[in-house]
Amino acid sequence: MTKRVPKKKKSIFMSFLVPMLIVLFVQTIAFVGSMIIGGTFSHINNTSIEFLDGATTTAKNSIDTYYADHWTNLDQSYDDLIDNIDETIINEGASYEDLINKTDDSLYLKVSLAINETLFQSLRINSVTGSFVAFGNSTGGTRYGLYLKDSTPQNNSSESDVRVVISPNDFPKQVGLERGFNWKQYFYFDNPSEGSDGWNSFYNTPLSQYILRGSTASATSYAWFSPAFSFHDARIITYSLPLVSKTGSLIGVFGVELDCDTYLTSLLPHEKLPYTSNGVYALGVISDFEKMDLSSIVVTDNTLFKDAEIKVQKDNSFDGLYKYNIGGTNYLSSIKVLKTYPNNSPYESEVWYIIGLVPERDLFSKSNTLITIFSITVTASFLLGILIIAFSSFYFSKPIMELTHQIKSSSDKRSVHFKDTNIKEIDNLTDAIGKLNHEVVESETKLSNILSLVDLPIVAFEYNVIDNTHFLSGDLSKVIYLDIDSKKLNPSTLHDLILELNTMQISNEGKVYTIKYMGNDQLPHWLDLRMHIDYEKQKSGIMVDVTAQYIEKEKLIFERNIDSLTGIYNRRAFSDKISSVFSNPQSLKQAAFVMMDLDNLKFINDTYGHDFGDEYLRLTGSIIHASCRKLKHCLYGRRSGDEFYIFLYGYDGFGDLSDSVMEILKNINAASLSVPDGGKHRVRISSGISLYPQDSLDPDELMHLADYAMYEAKTSAKGSIKYFDRDSYEKNAYIIQNKEALDTLIEKELVDYHFQPIVNLKTGEVFGYESLMRSKVDTFKTPLEIIGVAQSQHKINQLEKLTFFKTLEKYQAHKKLFEDKKLFINSFSNQIMSPLDIDLFLKDYKDLFKNLVVEMTNYDKSVPAFFNTKKTILGKHEGKIALDNYGKGFTSDSGLLNSSIDYIKIDMSLIRNIDQDMDKVSVLLNIIMRARDKGIKTIAEGVETLEELEVIIKLGCDYGQGFYFGRPLPLPKGINAEVTNKILEISSKHYGKN
Repeated sequence: MTKRVPKKKKSIFMSFLVPMLIVLFVQTIAFVGSMIIGGTFSHINNTSIEFLDGATTTAKNSIDTYYADHWTNLDQSYDDLIDNIDETIINEGASYEDLINKTDDSLYLKVSLAINETLFQSLRINSVTGSFVAFGNSTGGTRYGLYLKDSTPQNNSSESDVRVVISPNDFPKQVGLERGFNWKQYFYFDNPSEGSDGWNSFYNTPLSQYILRGSTASATSYAWFSPAFSFHDARIITYSLPLVSKTGSLIGVFGVELDCDTYLTSLLPHEKLPYTSNGVYALGVISDFEKMDLSSIVVTDNTLFKDAEIKVQKDNSFDGLYKYNIGGTNYLSSIKVLKTYPNNSPYESEVWYIIGLVPERDLFSKSNTLITIFSITVTASFLLGILIIAFSSFYFSKPIMELTHQIKSSSDKRSVHFKDTNIKEIDNLTDAIGKLNHEVVESETKLSNILSLVDLPIVAFEYNVIDNTHFLSGDLSKVIYLDIDSKKLNPSTLHDLILELNTMQISNEGKVYTIKYMGNDQLPHWLDLRMHIDYEKQKSGIMVDVTAQYIEKEKLIFERNIDSLTGIYNRRAFSDKISSVFSNPQSLKQAAFVMMDLDNLKFINDTYGHDFGDEYLRLTGSIIHASCRKLKHCLYGRRSGDEFYIFLYGYDGFGDLSDSVMEILKNINAASLSVPDGGKHRVRISSGISLYPQDSLDPDELMHLADYAMYEAKTSAKGSIKYFDRDSYEKNAYIIQNKEALDTLIEKELVDYHFQPIVNLKTGEVFGYESLMRSKVDTFKTPLEIIGVAQSQHKINQLEKLTFFKTLEKYQAHKKLFEDKKLFINSFSNQIMSPLDIDLFLKDYKDLFKNLVVEMTNYDKSVPAFFNTKKTILGKHEGKIALDNYGKGFTSDSGLLNSSIDYIKIDMSLIRNIDQDMDKVSVLLNIIMRARDKGIKTIAEGVETLEELEVIIKLGCDYGQGFYFGRPLPLPKGINAEVTNKILEISSKHYGKN
């Protein structure tokens, strides 16, 4: 028989001490674990990373803005350079080869003087520290060129800070500029001493790419940003592109410079990086973040990287984050891509980045401080709890031992019991138990106070299944907005509450449950419930109120998806929704895409103000919403401006689909807007419809085709409805392709105006200048293309307004150059600006009307009321009127000369080669004689040769215009003295000396 070994008995003191210590330890671990599981510290670290990321994003956006608006906006300067170089080459009887092959120093000086103003203006307009031109059509070598530097590009008022770096020898003296410290007469691209290795890439790279790929694309397609390099004791970045003449000849490179050490660093305020004054920005082309090459990178604090050893590692704690050890200090980074090159660019593989670097110790200083305070507090509380438990166990066990001794020594064992005997030792035991309970509660309170330091609406809890007990670390009513009193909460109600909350979950990720419930404030609330469940023992975890985060999230989603004016889907949300529908094509069945354009919005804005225009849009949006919500499958939204779209789907046949579309349009057209004059303005909308699957299976193409159908509806009659027609679409491809380009040109005012001289044929002096439109949109090559698309879109009126305001704005800005000469502006006879625009035009430019001559085009289509209004306004302010293109096709209406006009401009078709055609001579003489009888002055257009000039002077024409006198230029320049002398010579020959 096996002898039973008795278990080792424990003392009463240890029996109390050990369990209490275990309880304290479990509570401490539960509290610390709840903090870790809750992600409090990682949340603070993530917030710090987000601040770093936000600061870097702000710096990136700043650089992107300068890139788009200033550094790469070289179109005007580029065109001016070509014009100035061409003009100088022609005037000097030279060729481009003289510049390219460096054979004529005098030509070099004259070309430099001709382009000096353009480069100088480029410094100011583009906010750069340098602007240069280097002539050549092959890489390397010694080259002619001109290079100007500006140490303070933000200061446009001073010329004292502009220096000449490369130029002809006499150039600085003639233009009154000082030479730079390292001035050179030429570019020495084969001399490494000019700068760091590869310094000549700003010339070689765009040139070689253009030579390699040919002229299939525009010169701007080969524009290139160089990595940072040293040039003349300075670190710079350049943006350069091939310089191509109007004849297509490659003649060199044109570009701008950005100083790295002063200018670029001033645009990257590294001192504003979060939590530190030791942050830094790095900018450049970076192919490998783990082996960063500092030689081609701009750094806002070079002292940080100077002679420092750099070690790079991927920080797995944060996605996409690199940690840089620089000189023994760890830096965390935020990396952003800059918008540098478009797709299909030769350099699209060269990705530019901006990196924000902040010392890790500074970035995480707040969380590190919190962790330290938390650790000290938990440790102190734990030690204090041990002391309290040991003390309590001793005093608690002592009465029990005395009671046990008393019971053992008692002669009557049956009389020993613990029920209200008023025995002192039992009362002491009861008191000790109460005291211990009090100490435990006090410990729990301390833990709750520690948790409150986190400053988050959070409560840790535990429910013990075995003994039906519970633990709460704080006030539950501050986390859950229900009628709950934490003080009266018992284990069963806590358990029931957890089960009830679990039924309200809207998502779960592992052990984290997101709860949405309606609070006692009748508002929705969100709660994160993180639990550890042991069904046989306990349920523990934490509850965190995340209502603020969810409200902000829902607000962002609403603002992103809903049009703020009409309250319906915006363009982005509509696109997302329709893409989702098309992901399930079997649900589409028969569908229709409806594009709608709100008619007369401009009229309402101009007549009643933009507030009523907004009300007009809101009314339309509300009708669309009310109509579509009745249908089962209907998406709708506002596209932009006055355009809306609807997509109806899920119909079995075209008939029901058509009925639904017509019902919506009927509701819209039945509505009206009350206007200030007491009347009502009916809502009118032009609509275009494309069908699925008949017209297309692709949602983007369906929208495009419906857009075209809407265009047809607007051009036929406002308020009409058109279904897409493939034959019509193919006939009008050009207008379709260029509609958005025209909208962009008008909205962003992407036009410039050049000025061609009109010359007095008796004195040889400039009489005036005609303003000629030039597009900044590559789609349009000539003004006639712009006018053609504008006519098809009924936007001639907007084009006329743009022409008048922009031309007079430029005339006023350069009034000294115009020398008070006449200004001829083209105007459509069947168009007129709104009364508000006319009042604004008179307010801004009334003093210039005495110099204004309005050229009336398309007189045969004129609206008499519009013509008379223009004539009245001009006459009141000493302005004049001219008829344009008179005699076109060698025919003319003599009745036109009875109009109240001041000038007629004789069409170039009648002037061209008039010295070889006696019929043209006869027609022109007849026009001049009839005009002279009416007191009307004549202007011959399109004069290009000396022979044509002699004929029109001989016939008595008053003024002349054409390439013989001068080409259109961005700013007036007068005419060549030789041309003036020739006019005087011919005039004297036929009419004697003036």
